[in-house]
Amino acid sequence: MSGQLALNFSHPEFRPEEVEPLTRDAFRRKYEAHGPVMLNVIRTALAGYERMLQDIEARGKAGLRWSSESMEYVKGEGNSDDTYMLHRADMLRQRLCQFRPLLPSVRAYSPNRASRKRCAELEKRLNKILGPASLSTRLRGLVVLASATIEAIRSKLGRLIGRSEIIRQPPCRRTEYRLVEQ
Repeated sequence: MSGQLALNFSHPEFRPEEVEPLTRDAFRRKYEAHGPVMLNVIRTALAGYERMLQDIEARGKAGLRWSSESMEYVKGEGNSDDTYMLHRADMLRQRLCQFRPLLPSVRAYSPNRASRKRCAELEKRLNKILGPASLSTRLRGLVVLASATIEAIRSKLGRLIGRSEIIRQPPCRRTEYRLVEQ
């Protein structure tokens, strides 16, 4: 939820008390049409990683290297490894590995068949690019799924007793620092 449950201005099309149901409906429709946000985050990150690998390979075949002097790719002499982009690709690969344990929960709690199918396709692409998920990754996925299941049960029970919260939010912690004059 965006936190947009009230307007700070007068809207010509609806009254302030209509904002919350309209916002909830918009988020629900987006969820049903496009699936869980993390499905799309992971899919976008994987597409970026795949594209990055293709670009690195193409520049390597062309003998290009990054020049910090001209701030562009130039024909290289000798070793034309693009260490900067290889490092960035490794960082994105690590991020994909961090996201991977979320997929069992994303699939289990997807709103419809189309979303679950996109999740299965994404898992196949991840397996092709990163290799099969390790035992550790699969176990972490089960822990995330168990946590998601507990939260789903808690949320359903809450709705049964009349609480309408969508998700439990951690408390806000504010830290203030004094300016120390020297």
